[in-house]
Amino acid sequence: MGKIFCVLMILSVVFAAFSGTVGKLTDAAVEACADAVQLCIGLCAGYSFWLGLIETAQEAGLMEGLSRLLSPILRRLFPKVSDDAMQDICTNLSANALGMGNAATPGGLSAMRRMDRGDGIATDEMILFVIINISSVQLLPTGVMTVLSQAGASNPSRVILPSILATLVSTAVGIVCCFFFKRLEGKNT
Repeated sequence: MGKIFCVLMILSVVFAAFSGTVGKLTDAAVEACADAVQLCIGLCAGYSFWLGLIETAQEAGLMEGLSRLLSPILRRLFPKVSDDAMQDICTNLSANALGMGNAATPGGLSAMRRMDRGDGIATDEMILFVIINISSVQLLPTGVMTVLSQAGASNPSRVILPSILATLVSTAVGIVCCFFFKRLEGKNT
């Protein structure tokens, strides 16, 4: 990707030189950089707000409550997983659901280590966990809401319901596909 970007940049400069618009190219580049810096500062402010709000919710016990709510469902999906790995899975998925992707990462890595057999081959549980983690149900899409707010959207929270529905469907499809291919593999062996 870096090579493609580099080629595009070189072509832009070459065509700007031949067409006599190097000044316009330079102005556009500087303006785009200024816009990027402004967007980053705005995103930092938005993320600080959401992380503070989520930290408050975490201290109030929302994460533990969500983990307890998820535990019976996840027990059915991961019957062979140890209690320690299950706790890590619950923590990871709860954090993801609340829009705390960065806070979810340590739990996800820990769960994967606990499910690893040490033979370098992913277990069915590991594959299912990755699928669920990637498609993660979003109850609070903080990243999208922050970007929409920075872009000047009048009501960034309007994405909550569509986000919940879309991620519920994607997670369900991922789980169904995982079990379908597992069953298909079992029939072929």
